[in-house]
Amino acid sequence: DKAEQEREKAYAVNAKGPENLARAAAATGAVMVHFGSDYVFDGLKEQGLYTEEDVVNPLNVYGKSKLAGEASVGKEHDRHLIFRLSWVFGDGQQNFIYKLRSWAESSDHLKIACDEFSVPTYTETVVDATLLALRQGLIGRYHLTNSGFCSRYEWAKMVLTVLGIKKFIRPVSMDEFKLPAPRPKFSAMANERLSRKLDMNIPGWEEAVSSFLQQMR
Repeated sequence: DKAEQEREKAYAVNAKGPENLARAAAATGAVMVHFGSDYVFDGLKEQGLYTEEDVVNPLNVYGKSKLAGEASVGKEHDRHLIFRLSWVFGDGQQNFIYKLRSWAESSDHLKIACDEFSVPTYTETVVDATLLALRQGLIGRYHLTNSGFCSRYEWAKMVLTVLGIKKFIRPVSMDEFKLPAPRPKFSAMANERLSRKLDMNIPGWEEAVSSFLQQMR
């Protein structure tokens, strides 16, 4: 949402920064690894998960700046790895799981979007796949997520259940939050191309979330 008010900063961080890094990587012969976002899609795909071949059409400044970053990296350096991620969680306070736990500590009733769908993606999965891709000399653009997809509401219910936190969660539409930045309601991406290339069995989102939550408890 902040990117809507700070457009120049968003492009400086998400587009110009990767461009400079890609240029430096090209000069030294290093592979450039760049992490993109599912927000490059508009959420209007009628059937199936988004693949690397699907048309991009970001709805907000953040998504547009991330797409510009992909373009900059591709323009500056042929030897690049672009991984599109979604709903990333792991250690650190700036992700949905930590925010949800904080909300639950301060309120008995929570409202969570039930019409927003994507793939919770564990940082451990991201690291494992990235290192394997580098070892195998992979280049190109790939969707790097855990497997399957869910709604934000389904994710929240699972998190609170596993953590043993008993709170009432009311499923609501994304529209009820009146957020500054428009968001795709469905941005779940297919990871089969990457899984096949790496010969890697990528865990489902439920397994990944459960694994992380066991460490939190």
